[in-house]
Amino acid sequence: MSVEQIRSSEEKLQSLREQLTGFWAQDEWNMRECPLVNEEMHWPKGGYVDVYRFTCLSPALNTELKYACWYCFFHGLWSPLVFGRAARLHRLIDWLNQTAPHARSLLEQSRERSQISFRSYLCEHDRWHPHTITKLRASHETYQVVQDDMRIYLFNRL
Repeated sequence: MSVEQIRSSEEKLQSLREQLTGFWAQDEWNMRECPLVNEEMHWPKGGYVDVYRFTCLSPALNTELKYACWYCFFHGLWSPLVFGRAARLHRLIDWLNQTAPHARSLLEQSRERSQISFRSYLCEHDRWHPHTITKLRASHETYQVVQDDMRIYLFNRL
């Protein structure tokens, strides 16, 4: 990486950090304290709540992940009331800590290459769980489709 590329990368990272203020700048987000939740919103039955912990060994990856998650919440792509996404993120962070502990960006490798690496990591740790969904054709016949592990979908979104 050239000096100019490193400087540009640092400037982009600083720009992301500046957008993460208050609750969003923290390394732990308890969604019960999320500023996007109001009295009209109702927590799911059982009262479970996600706690996002950004524990990447690479501070740059932590910033990128926080920014990507903030963006999804802030722009309504994700609801803070959905339970289970934080656990998928934690597995993603485990993978990053093992495979790219000093990475400067999630974009250092192509998405396809990273996806294969992440899927391989999940398989090696007996954590890859594709799921089958049933769909309905226009003719009212049902058919099944195998979909990738939800952690891969999360990675692609981020």
